[in-house]
Amino acid sequence: MSGGGQLNLNYLMERMEEIDCPICGSPRSYTIYQGKAFRGGIQLRYVICTHCTHIYLSPRPSLDAYKEFYQHDDYSRLTLEGAGKSYADKIRDYDTDVPFQKKIEEGKRLHREYVSGILKHSDIVFDFGAGNGGWLYGLRELTKCWIDGVEASDFCVNYIKERTGVDIFPGTIEEIGDQITGKYKDQVRLCIVSGSLQHMVDPMRCLRIAHTISKEDGYLYICNRSLFDHYMSLQSKMRLFKELATIDHPHYFHKDAYYFMVEKAGFEPLRYNPHSNVRHGHMELFARRVPVPGEVSQKTLYRDVVARIAQMEAEIRRYRSFPARLRRYIKRKLAARS
Repeated sequence: MSGGGQLNLNYLMERMEEIDCPICGSPRSYTIYQGKAFRGGIQLRYVICTHCTHIYLSPRPSLDAYKEFYQHDDYSRLTLEGAGKSYADKIRDYDTDVPFQKKIEEGKRLHREYVSGILKHSDIVFDFGAGNGGWLYGLRELTKCWIDGVEASDFCVNYIKERTGVDIFPGTIEEIGDQITGKYKDQVRLCIVSGSLQHMVDPMRCLRIAHTISKEDGYLYICNRSLFDHYMSLQSKMRLFKELATIDHPHYFHKDAYYFMVEKAGFEPLRYNPHSNVRHGHMELFARRVPVPGEVSQKTLYRDVVARIAQMEAEIRRYRSFPARLRRYIKRKLAARS
């Protein structure tokens, strides 16, 4: 574990393990990228499942290693370091209340876009990866609903208790899932998984727990960046896959794999938006619980996903070869089109 000085992630590298696909369990995969992470100085390998087309890190750190990583906020230190900021900057930001207010507004947009008329004061909302708690607080302000969640960062758990008065579950979903299902089985009206699924060791366990704790008329809202629409798109980040390799993202999602895992967990997709109106630069899916999860077949071939990655990388390299004036012109045209 790192202290207040330079970030040291050797404890993650020392506890790496090979895994099968965390979504469908298939042992068959194809390597997309192998090399150095763009931050943290770690060697990583990303593969795509040849069955369900999910993209994941293998080998990846163990659950205990990731628990240490998030619990002690090495995650924040890593991401802030990549942005040229310090951990002290994060603490100062939280002291200003700006991050909390921003998330409150996102929670209110979620209510406006998806759950207005659905959530009542007696309903329970559970957030898998509650962050600073702003989403929950915003929903409670509007509906007087009951709120709870789970968060791996000790700092955020304590912050939520201080700001909202709610004792959420501290830790990872993989280790305390049984406690959550024991308390909320068949009781939750809305489960939220926003921006946290890509950080989890076992995203399917999260979604299955969401199914277990949901009421018969329960709903699921998930929100993550899309590999193609956000990370690689010329209209957005324009990153090559090697520029996405980072230890805090053991998963990358795209629309087809997103649908697959949600349906496999026992939810019927109702609405999909590749460009969220709730959280900028994310895709979102709103789904309804079905009684029994069914078998789901993946219609997309992994070779097509690999080919699309290669095509987009070629477009990015070509764009970067243009003079700066031409790049600015193209960006203006793309922005006007979107």
